Amino acid sequence: MERAPQITRGLIQEVNNLMAYEFENMSIMGQRTLLRLWKEIEKEVEKCKNIYFKNIVEDINKVKRLKNNPHSQTVKKLGMACSYPGTFNSSIHSIINSVNYKDAILRTIRAGGCNCSRVNFVGAYFAALKGFDSIPKAWISKTGPAKQILKQN
Repeated sequence: MERAPQITRGLIQEVNNLMAYEFENMSIMGQRTLLRLWKEIEKEVEKCKNIYFKNIVEDINKVKRLKNNPHSQTVKKLGMACSYPGTFNSSIHSIINSVNYKDAILRTIRAGGCNCSRVNFVGAYFAALKGFDSIPKAWISKTGPAKQILKQN
């Protein structure tokens, strides 16, 4: 994955050098060269996307194999920091082991570590899946900014 930016960096630099001239004022040869370079960049970006999504699918399958493990133990194994992929994988583990918003949020908080990003992801997932009413009213009533946001709707 880290190889991809190096590959495209050289191509982008080449394109930037050509872009120093106005496209309309370029010779046909220059325009063709520019278009060829853009096509190469598009291919490299597509390769990067394929690698990226392949890694995400592999990560999700890894988490699914850990489904029956206790969440706190799994988070420690996957990584307790906010960095990727641990935060994503730990969030997925909480989601597949929870039945509702409250359960998922409490499970995620109890796992410890730098859990803000995990709680945001898990909460957004369950609120989108089950709707606004799935968020405990007592939590909303204790959150000043939430009250103001709800007044605007």
